[in-house]
Amino acid sequence: MLEIPGYSHASTQPVCVIGMTLPDSLSFDHPSVDAFLSNGFLVNELPFGNDDDRVRALCDRISFLANSLLQAIKVPVFEQAKIVELHYNQEKRAHRVRLLAPTVANIPREIVLRAHAFALKILNEMHPAYDFEAAFETIDADFVKKFKSFIPGGLSTVSVMHAAFKNRVPFLHLGDGVYQLGWGSKARRFDRSTNDKDTALGNKLASDKRLTNQILRQAGFPVPGQIAVSSLEAVQKAGQELGYPVVLKPAKLERGEGVTIDIDSDDALRDAYLEKQEAFENLLVEQQISGVCHRIFVAGKKVRHVVARHPMHVLGDGIHSISELARIENEAQQKLGKHRRRPKLEIDETSLGMFSQLGLDADSVPTMGLRVPFQRIESAQLGGIAEDLFSVTHSDNITLAEDVAEFCGLDVIGLDIITEDISKAWHENGAKINEINFAPMVSPYRDWVQKGLDTYVQESFPRQGRIPIHVFSGGANALSAARHYQSELFDKGKPHFLCSRDVTLKPDGMPCPDDLRDNLFLRAHALLLNKAAEGIIVVLQDESVLMTGFPFDSVSTKVFVDDQFVSMATAAPLGPDVRERIAQAVDQLPVLDGVA
Repeated sequence: MLEIPGYSHASTQPVCVIGMTLPDSLSFDHPSVDAFLSNGFLVNELPFGNDDDRVRALCDRISFLANSLLQAIKVPVFEQAKIVELHYNQEKRAHRVRLLAPTVANIPREIVLRAHAFALKILNEMHPAYDFEAAFETIDADFVKKFKSFIPGGLSTVSVMHAAFKNRVPFLHLGDGVYQLGWGSKARRFDRSTNDKDTALGNKLASDKRLTNQILRQAGFPVPGQIAVSSLEAVQKAGQELGYPVVLKPAKLERGEGVTIDIDSDDALRDAYLEKQEAFENLLVEQQISGVCHRIFVAGKKVRHVVARHPMHVLGDGIHSISELARIENEAQQKLGKHRRRPKLEIDETSLGMFSQLGLDADSVPTMGLRVPFQRIESAQLGGIAEDLFSVTHSDNITLAEDVAEFCGLDVIGLDIITEDISKAWHENGAKINEINFAPMVSPYRDWVQKGLDTYVQESFPRQGRIPIHVFSGGANALSAARHYQSELFDKGKPHFLCSRDVTLKPDGMPCPDDLRDNLFLRAHALLLNKAAEGIIVVLQDESVLMTGFPFDSVSTKVFVDDQFVSMATAAPLGPDVRERIAQAVDQLPVLDGVA
């Protein structure tokens, strides 16, 4: 069964109704709550102030935490909930609140309801002496881990949809993590960071490191020497042919999984192969390139951000020892929600070995700015720290990434290049392309990532990806007026589809076959998905909008023909109170300038 919520009360996201009872005995400790929200979710300025209205102040904070919880499980909701009804029960000494909370199509409404109930429970327990770590543990165990698997997609989905939301590009979830940004002929479809301009062949090329290396080498791009191996004899031969040190890695895994580096002899390579041959298929021996792996993110065939992917480390300040810097960093991470934390810095055999390479130990005080690594590499398992280097990246490295994206037939790629200095041209310092990534991860927790996505969305969706939508409301005369307007537009070379409760008409006025029966909301929604639709005329003649809301957040024009609305069930005239509510719902629908 489709779950397609509508827009209401001038909301900028689809909404669902949430009822809450707030007894007088319920009283948040606002300083503790706000410290928890701002520290735990890295918000510099909360989207609400010190509201003298107690109920509104409570609801604002509940909504903010509920949205943060939903984003953690990949549900892209960003708008603050609105109070649309508020009643005080003197006998129970409690306020009954009706909220319109943001939601997403084809996501179980129950999860949105649980997020708000969970947020209320967590915040109600806050007090000055409260252990925030206990709240984070509860959030991670009882909400994030419990519900994350029910939501398709990835955290990249949240990043891309947040950029759309900030730039007023409408988006909707079609199902299974596939989202549409924009309407009708201006729409595009996304799955995480990949979209409908990415080719299947590009996906195939990026998904196999052996194929990537082979094809890029033929095209003249810089890649390390690489040999596929399937026997001990082939492994030993590969090591000797490439020259040590080498890397052993699987051909079809990402995020640094299964990679062994710093292999410097035949014996070490043999041992690494024997350890991996049963766990992984299609192993590769590859020349090890000196330097740091840098991720160059390309979207819309342009580089949007560049980051160095450093292993977990601390930066010297000339004052604190390495162990003290690790403690300070670990304490800072403890203040974050668990889903946002980096792995804990541990002083163990591996990290001590890394320190010794710099002539240091755990009690040494590193000089100002010295990077002291705790691991040899960055990976999904070991963690890492990203450094924004877009502003210093050499223009030839930018061109290289954009050329690779074009060559691969991908609108979006994550190109990993290993270099000792990204500010130097790749052809001057021996830098090599390590791999390319299809649907690369774009973190919702990095400002530079969001900045790059903002410009990508702005360039990809001129006029916010919207098409003209005109609403005619009233009785039989509204349909006649709308059809006349459709004919006028068609004659002017501005074809518009038209839909009423029981019919959808093509721009030339001919019926459009469908299986949507008598449902105005679904008919209009279907036209938003129709890439042939360059404009839509919606004819509202009954009270259905009071139950469904609108499938769009704004319109180009509203034409109120009359108030002769009829009942959906009997086609009889509606009473004056219902007619007034319908007119009010239309009146609340924003008119967006510039889309006509």
